[in-house]
Amino acid sequence: MTDVSLRDYVDVRFTAAERAITRAEESIDKRFANTNEWRNTVETLQRGYPQRTEVDAVISSLNGKVETVQRNMWIGIGLLLALQFFVGIALIFWRTR
Repeated sequence: MTDVSLRDYVDVRFTAAERAITRAEESIDKRFANTNEWRNTVETLQRGYPQRTEVDAVISSLNGKVETVQRNMWIGIGLLLALQFFVGIALIFWRTR
């Protein structure tokens, strides 16, 4: 059996516990440093995103423009069909003469 005094035994245990605590603290610091890097990256990205009101305004403007183009397209198609109809009627009268 080894002869170790209680004082030496407790000192060795406390020293080992202190080293374990120091390593755990270093590990936690590294982990939080990584977490903070991610948080900063996300915050930086979010600052570059447009605000919802800006996006809604752009979408509303584009919807108005698309509706205008569609209306003009349908008017053009209607005029083309009317022209085709009247040209057809004119050709029918012209042939019958």
